[in-house]
Amino acid sequence: LYRAMKARGKTVDEVMRICIEAADDFFAGFPPAVLRLAGKLADGRLARNAMKNQADRSKARRHPEDFVYEVREGGGDDLVLEFTECAVNKLYEAQQVEELKPFCNFFDVVYSRRMGLGLDAHETIGQGCNVCRLRYKRGRETRVPERLVSLLPPVQGDGKGSA
Repeated sequence: LYRAMKARGKTVDEVMRICIEAADDFFAGFPPAVLRLAGKLADGRLARNAMKNQADRSKARRHPEDFVYEVREGGGDDLVLEFTECAVNKLYEAQQVEELKPFCNFFDVVYSRRMGLGLDAHETIGQGCNVCRLRYKRGRETRVPERLVSLLPPVQGDGKGSA
C-alpha cells in the first residue's frame, strides 16, 4: 500500500492516516462492550502469563526477524512490554521503507483506545529510542505519541480513548 501510494505522490502521513483509519474502522465494527471485555481478557492473568512465556521464547532468537522482549509488572496493575528488537522495524529496514519507522506502533494505539487498555507508547525504537516500552494500565486514557495525534480519528464512547 505504501509503495503504491508513494508512487502516486502520497506522503507518509497520508498513507498512515489511511492505515490508521482502516484499523480503527475494523475495531469500530465491534460493540463497545465486546471490546471492553476483550481488553479485560488481554489484561488478565492468563494473557499475562502467555505474554511472559512468549517473551522468554523470544530471547532464544530462533527467528532473527522476530521481536525480542521482556514483560515486566509495573506499579499497581501496570504491564510493561520492553522490546530490545522490533520485528516491525526490521521489516521496514529490509523493505527499505525506514520512513515508516516512527509509525511502527500505530496499531497498538488504535486497539488500546478501543479496548480501554491505557497504552503509553511514547518510547519506541521507531522513534530512535534504544528500546520500545509499551506501558499498559487498563482504564486510563491511551497516551498517543505526538507523531500520531493528528492522524487518529476521534473515538466516540466512554471518554477513555485518547489523550
